[in-house]
Amino acid sequence: MKLISRSSTNIPCTSSAQLAKHLLNIRGIERHDFFDNPTVRSLDNPFTLLNIEKAVARIIKALDNKEVIGILSDHDCDGQTACAVLTWNLLKIFNHPEDRLLTYIGHRTEEGYGVSKKLCERIIAGDILPAVMITADCGSSDHNTIKELSSHGIDVIVTDHHTVPEIGVPSDAHAVINPNQPLCPFPDKNIAGCFVAWFVMAAVRNRWQTQHNITLRSMIDSLDFVAIGTMSDCVSLKNSINNRIVVRYGLKAIRDQYRPCWRVLRQTFRDFVNSDFLIFKLIPLINADGRLFNALNGVNFLLSEDTVTAQERLAELIQTNQQRRYLQKQQMILTNSLMNEARDHQSPGLIVNLGAQGHHGIHGVTASRLLSQYKKVSIIFSQHHEAGFLSGSARSPDYISLRELLDSIAIKNPALLKRYGGHHQAAGLCIAVDDFNLFKQEANNFIAHKTSNRIEKNDFTFDGILSNKIEHTVNFFLQLEFSLEPYGKGFERPCFGLYATLDYAKIMGEEQNHLQLLLKTPTQSIKSLFFFVDHPEEIITACEKEECLFIGEFMIEEFQKKQQLSFFLKGIFVPSIQQWITHQDMGVRAQLCLMENEILEHVI
Repeated sequence: MKLISRSSTNIPCTSSAQLAKHLLNIRGIERHDFFDNPTVRSLDNPFTLLNIEKAVARIIKALDNKEVIGILSDHDCDGQTACAVLTWNLLKIFNHPEDRLLTYIGHRTEEGYGVSKKLCERIIAGDILPAVMITADCGSSDHNTIKELSSHGIDVIVTDHHTVPEIGVPSDAHAVINPNQPLCPFPDKNIAGCFVAWFVMAAVRNRWQTQHNITLRSMIDSLDFVAIGTMSDCVSLKNSINNRIVVRYGLKAIRDQYRPCWRVLRQTFRDFVNSDFLIFKLIPLINADGRLFNALNGVNFLLSEDTVTAQERLAELIQTNQQRRYLQKQQMILTNSLMNEARDHQSPGLIVNLGAQGHHGIHGVTASRLLSQYKKVSIIFSQHHEAGFLSGSARSPDYISLRELLDSIAIKNPALLKRYGGHHQAAGLCIAVDDFNLFKQEANNFIAHKTSNRIEKNDFTFDGILSNKIEHTVNFFLQLEFSLEPYGKGFERPCFGLYATLDYAKIMGEEQNHLQLLLKTPTQSIKSLFFFVDHPEEIITACEKEECLFIGEFMIEEFQKKQQLSFFLKGIFVPSIQQWITHQDMGVRAQLCLMENEILEHVI
């Protein structure tokens, strides 16, 4: 194992502006203009989306004739925010009657995801059928159910971003808007489903204004929803200027407490609002409702008209998330037990069938935890809502494409996968119970082939060692934050090394596996936190004797309206014993030693 610094020497920068530029350079980012506070004028043109004119014409016809419009969204955070985008704009921008707007989201455990068969049956059995159905973050793979909806006179407009299957998009859809479908000239293939929905609405607004010779309200007001969905779906924040723009706008809207939901959110969570706040506080709340129920409470919270209603809905989301966390803990215990029993840890991939004991609403979280811990493709199955079938969620490291894995299995065994879809590193699928062992064998064969020539490393890369001449203050890192935010996939929060001595240490947490530290440099003392560690007493003893290299991320916390700086540790290198001490969930034990000349190898 090696500690690898992106900077060849200690970082010489003493101002936040210098440091921001240095970080972009060492990370190989050529488009600095993506980080120069671009505005909505830099967003791509929605009219370059394939089939956009056909979709816009049909939506405008529905608006002019006051037809019943349906919105059908997926139940994850991207789907919920896409639903909120469509609902808010249809009601607030185009003044479509609320009683002429119907919303459909499948119940995760009873109806499945996307345009599922059971959801389709519920729609058709309803008292009122929509004339137009706009899907949100789903539909690109749902050929049969879209055909069924179309046969009942419903014009289905698909708005989605998921990878299109080999057979293409549903031919019975009135129009499919998906930047990732073949021949679509839209330049940005990295946007989330909520952003596709927003671009469709933007195109409708443009044509509506021209046809009716009026000026409508700005659609910037709904970019906060897009920002949340964008962060939740882990799309690129390095290669997409659209994503960077929208998350900046969204963070500002939440800070400004523009909506009732943001006002009650800020009253409940007084954290500093940044990318991490979205990822670790807000998005889990919205996702939890979709994992356990039908996701409508998450959408309704976002669309709350007053703070009293928003507070009630937020309280329900918090309670649901607590329930999700309890179920998740139980499911992890069960998963580890079954893996130990089957000795799956040595397999190329971690593929587990929880059967009737599992909850497929939280498969994705379980698979993500396994991926984080073992750095392997992780696929969790449990009993589907249809008897005789298993529902699964998959997560993978960057070097293995789940889409390629599932396509390969589908080509080799056409009847094996009943349904599947997703992205490069996240996917969902459905198989027959009797086919589990065959699927496990085929998936492990594929993974083994892809990893046969790959040398696994536990190397740890960070941005470089900060000079002790820098004043580690809230203002310094606040300026750096505003220069570089948002952080996310492809552009992670900066991780720095800092030489310091241990001045104070306290063990914390219910399981006594967290550390609160006070680090001392030649010029100042810095509050530090180190979560989820093994043997905290031994770490304190090791660090008390000498100056160590502490590596982590500087975070701004907010308490009682006062901001303070904390250094969240990723690891500690103790020179005298040549040990790298890190988190439990990184799969690297503290006893791993490093040779002196391997420390801080520079990546060119």
